[in-house]
Amino acid sequence: LGTAGTLLFLVAAGGLAVLLARARAGGLSRGLVARAGAILLLLAALPSNDALWKRLHGVTADAPPSFIGEDASAVSVVVPGEGHRWRVTVNGLPHSWLPYEGIHTLLGAVPAVIHPSPREVVVVGLGSGETAWAVGCRGETRSLRVYEIAASQPRLLRAVSTVAPFAGLVELLSDPRLLVVAADGRQALAREDERYDVVQVDAMFRTSAGSGNLYSLEFFRLCASPLKPGGIVCTQKPSRRVGLTFAEALPHALDLGNIVVGSNEPLPIDLPAWEARLLRPEVARRFDQETIEGIRSRLREAVPA
Repeated sequence: LGTAGTLLFLVAAGGLAVLLARARAGGLSRGLVARAGAILLLLAALPSNDALWKRLHGVTADAPPSFIGEDASAVSVVVPGEGHRWRVTVNGLPHSWLPYEGIHTLLGAVPAVIHPSPREVVVVGLGSGETAWAVGCRGETRSLRVYEIAASQPRLLRAVSTVAPFAGLVELLSDPRLLVVAADGRQALAREDERYDVVQVDAMFRTSAGSGNLYSLEFFRLCASPLKPGGIVCTQKPSRRVGLTFAEALPHALDLGNIVVGSNEPLPIDLPAWEARLLRPEVARRFDQETIEGIRSRLREAVPA
């Protein structure tokens, strides 16, 4: 039913109960008819689910369209923002944006070029798809699995791509290696038997409710458990405490500013090899020159955690 449908049902059921009680008490009267009319007017005035969530997200115009997905997992919304940007929110909180730019591209590209040959990659969190798009930049990658707890997110991204066909988004959605699974990434990693070269954690803001579950020692150890020999885990480092926790979970970790990368095995700092992979034509074509320089700058910051 959605939030608006549930509200409609509750108002209708409550109104019917009131009318039945009044009818039993006094029979049919002009006051009863007036109450029935008021309830009908109230029901007619209630917004649709899309209209409700658009208004609550500050959208007042009909064009360009907004895309709403509400189910038992979350309320996902992709709405137009300033200029040609689109905002991606989940449960009312900002997660990412379109077109692709910023920390999410760095978060995906950094582990992709650090690993010598990332064949199997898993990403915890889809959002706008930016991290998954960036981490899939290597031609060696054969599978790109994404776990997203907000089940409607892939459908919304496909809908957005029809009216705003951003190059990165279209490339991601048409990538035959991509498999998006509606699931809690923690539970999925705990129960599956797959092994990965890269486990990419595209976590939420640390100020969001429940974010501690994705910046915990237990979760980082869980991410390290399905690594193949030489495999790496990558996540944001929104605070020094997160960096220390990550380094405790993975015995070999590198600090790259607000990004950390770790492995169960020695992880040497090999900047020439990293930059050579970044500048390969099939990798570099995904990013503009400013982004490439940003990735190189981040790689040069690598120090043992």
